[in-house]
Amino acid sequence: MTNKVAEFKRQLRDLVDQAKAAGAGKAEALAREAHVDGSTVSKAIGQNHRLPTREITRDLVAVCLRYIHPDIPPDQLEKSLRWWLNRREDADRHARSSRMDDNSLPLHTLADVVRKIADARSAVVSVLSIYRDRAEQVQKFEKAFDEQILRRRSDLELRRGQRERLEAGYRDIQLKVHNGGLDADGVEKEVAAVLESSDLVYTALIGGVSVRALGDTTIGSFGFDDYDLDKATKDRIRRNFKSIVFGYVHPDLPHSDSSDFYIALDLLRSCDYTLMEAFTIKYHYNVGADKHKKPLTEAELANRLDEYEDALKRLENRLSALERDAVSIGLNAPEAAYYGMRREADRILMEIKAEADRIYVLECELQSLVQSAPDTDDGPELPDTDLSYTPVPTAGGDCGGGSDE
Repeated sequence: MTNKVAEFKRQLRDLVDQAKAAGAGKAEALAREAHVDGSTVSKAIGQNHRLPTREITRDLVAVCLRYIHPDIPPDQLEKSLRWWLNRREDADRHARSSRMDDNSLPLHTLADVVRKIADARSAVVSVLSIYRDRAEQVQKFEKAFDEQILRRRSDLELRRGQRERLEAGYRDIQLKVHNGGLDADGVEKEVAAVLESSDLVYTALIGGVSVRALGDTTIGSFGFDDYDLDKATKDRIRRNFKSIVFGYVHPDLPHSDSSDFYIALDLLRSCDYTLMEAFTIKYHYNVGADKHKKPLTEAELANRLDEYEDALKRLENRLSALERDAVSIGLNAPEAAYYGMRREADRILMEIKAEADRIYVLECELQSLVQSAPDTDDGPELPDTDLSYTPVPTAGGDCGGGSDE
């Protein structure tokens, strides 16, 4: 670790300590407000870990400054954040410069460069594994949310709409009869029309807004961050991805990983260059050679090290964004999140049952209109049923009002 990086981390640790003394208490509280987990804060200030990403640096510093200076004006906060981000970039440039100096050493030091590339590859594979696990957890939660909450909310809205249509139809028929505008046949036709028009239609069952729209890919491409890549870089990533990854995961090959094959297809279709490059690095086992197993030159090795470390940085940023998403939907405490979801699902089910009971009562009341309809326009006046509250008929009751015996 270079002096610049060590100095930046010492300053960041001091800032965290000041925030803790100012009321944050423990690092976990800062992590929660910065939408990261506790280990991320430890790694950000730890001397044995890489520099934190720009996003993590900005979020963590902002939370610390608000604890230390609760009344800090927004413009001053932004100015301080720029200062911290500039210091981070300076440390990052110094680290890269030191690495390039190492790469320019005599030939016998090329083994060190290959080792650094291997270390970068191991880091990419590790972060990719963590990302995939976390993405699977988020998608599992979102799928459960979609099935238990969104679909039931949509069902509740449909039933509520059905009940409101039945109420409106009932009142309309009742008014027409009271005004002498319907005979028995007319009432029967009107009732049949209301019952038919109020039937539930499930063609648009899914509605509302989910926790977040589900990703199309198997492992979830949450928030692409590839917009700053130039066309040449994207072409290189796509070319290497096709030749290296599909060379290992294609189902026609022996011992291929079919699950990774379908993931690879999804990533290629979605043009997710960050995950495409991460998979390419994962399956490129010989880090000191090209895809034809030809040893790389010193310049090519230095270029590969840059590519791997850039890929690692983008992947870490993607993981940080995913972690923030996971925290925002409660997956930092998954048991509590799922418990809250189940409670909400049960509440919605109770509302659905209540609406279904009201609908049953209304259908019975509409049938009673047919049975009590006047044979002439001068027939008896129908009772004014209060629809704001009607006791639910007992199980096995007859809509026509008859007895079971």
